[in-house]
Amino acid sequence: MLPVVTRELVESLRESAKDKNFIESSWVEMSIKNLELFSAISDSTDVFTSRPAKEAFLRGAFLTWLLLYKQDEVDDMNESWGA
Repeated sequence: MLPVVTRELVESLRESAKDKNFIESSWVEMSIKNLELFSAISDSTDVFTSRPAKEAFLRGAFLTWLLLYKQDEVDDMNESWGA
């Protein structure tokens, strides 16, 4: 089941998401930890003809993955620590 993303996580990632190095390292992390998802997202840009549309799609897909991935980490930590 997918985690429910909290407002707190969104707020904490909002600033990080403006950092180019954070974005690049997170893309690499996705490609390593979930290659099939990374490939599916990358391949899905073929349906768009313009570069801005492709980039917008990639940004949206990346943000969705990042929020779900990080929320899952937070939920695991909270479960381990009893929060």
